[in-house]
Amino acid sequence: MNETVRFILIGVVVCLAALTISQCQVQSTSGREIARSSLVFNHVIIDPTPPSGSGCCLDVLSIGDIDGDAQADIMVGSENSIGAVWYNKPSWTRYVIGRGDFTTDGEIADLDRDGDGDVVISSISRDAIEWWENRGNPFEESGWVRHEIGERFSHDIAIGDLNRDGNLDVAIFRKDSPRQLTWFEAPDDPLEKWNRYEIDTPPGEGLDLGDLDGDGDLDIAASHNWYENRDGKGFRWSKHSVTSSWGNDSRDIIADINGDGKQDILLSHAEGEGRVSWFENQTWREHIIEPDSLKGCHSLEAGDFDLDGDLDVFMGEMNTGGGKVMVYENLGDATTWQRLGLATTGTHNALIGDIGSDGALDIVGKNYTGPKVVEMWKNTRRRERNRGLPSQGFGLALLLLAIALFIFIHLPSRKIAQVDKYKAVKMIAGKHRETKAVRIEKNANQVFLSQKSDWETSVTERDEDEELKIATIAEELDLHL
Repeated sequence: MNETVRFILIGVVVCLAALTISQCQVQSTSGREIARSSLVFNHVIIDPTPPSGSGCCLDVLSIGDIDGDAQADIMVGSENSIGAVWYNKPSWTRYVIGRGDFTTDGEIADLDRDGDGDVVISSISRDAIEWWENRGNPFEESGWVRHEIGERFSHDIAIGDLNRDGNLDVAIFRKDSPRQLTWFEAPDDPLEKWNRYEIDTPPGEGLDLGDLDGDGDLDIAASHNWYENRDGKGFRWSKHSVTSSWGNDSRDIIADINGDGKQDILLSHAEGEGRVSWFENQTWREHIIEPDSLKGCHSLEAGDFDLDGDLDVFMGEMNTGGGKVMVYENLGDATTWQRLGLATTGTHNALIGDIGSDGALDIVGKNYTGPKVVEMWKNTRRRERNRGLPSQGFGLALLLLAIALFIFIHLPSRKIAQVDKYKAVKMIAGKHRETKAVRIEKNANQVFLSQKSDWETSVTERDEDEELKIATIAEELDLHL
């Protein structure tokens, strides 16, 4: 490799490293501002006239893969219309699941482990928790079969493996008399009888499942309390208070808000008025996100909307309350938040999920009463805009600089002077001071090259009539040294 090429290569590598570093510096110093200005949601109407009756009520909303195509579909249920329907992505064509007057909460989950989504829902008139089996053709009403899990309809439903047997169990929180916080144990065959276990009879609403004590099993957050799964099998429970300064009707979310590896509890006032806060595990110290009083904040979720590695918070008031729909961006320490308003028309039981299959969390909602639509706030962020990239970029820059240093130190440089016959050729051999001897055969003439400690190489030629050309020596040196 001659000197010119070597320095050109080093220059290219150093320039690439400098460019990488400069881009990283721009992202690390102004990335937060970029993230705030680019946290944009596009409003999309999925169904302008969902079946819900003229007055009340479009109660249920759930997100999940119903037809087994690995894309998020949407399910809604109502009290005074068809019952439960689902919307198939991406056309959002509406299909009927089943008839009934369904209230407040529902879930999409593969209870029978056949690869598609079944539906768990609460029926008022049948006074029961039901699961609707997806028989593999969810596009026809006949493709769904109703099964009863247990008696008593409920305001809140949550699904998870509470006894760690590999089956998806169902927990419910019923606020109407008789009040009950209960879970149903899923049998190996969900068509068989589900065993019922009562945990408590507290007032209120709000339910979520998560491992709050870090012992590997699911605990329960309900209203402003949490219930410890003492034996890991769902038979022994201990009740703990999260806060005494909260109403009974809450929205509960279990999530690691501050990123310390422990699951915290996020609360809003679902029916009344009040602030929105998260409570830090294990002291349950309160951290206020929204200090102003929100009215009827019946939608509450935590997720990384801006793709910066920490959890942001979505909250929405019902249209019968304050009507505000908002995202709160976590500015990095879970104590400082920036609010982004999405709407003032309200939402009810809204949820988040990657509807666009692009790595960004979207929001799906609908109103409980009044003018009702099924709508989505589409997150325009993309996964490749993750602000975690600067640290990776600095690593790449260091790698490029190391390559440049390696080229400079280890690859020999050779300057080949003009060669005249009968004269020695001066060659600068780079950084290698050790003595080398190379024998080169060319056209029956022997040329001996000896590298000296003074970095000069003398060339001796047996046939004085043969001129040695610089290109030939360069070629031979590149081949043999």
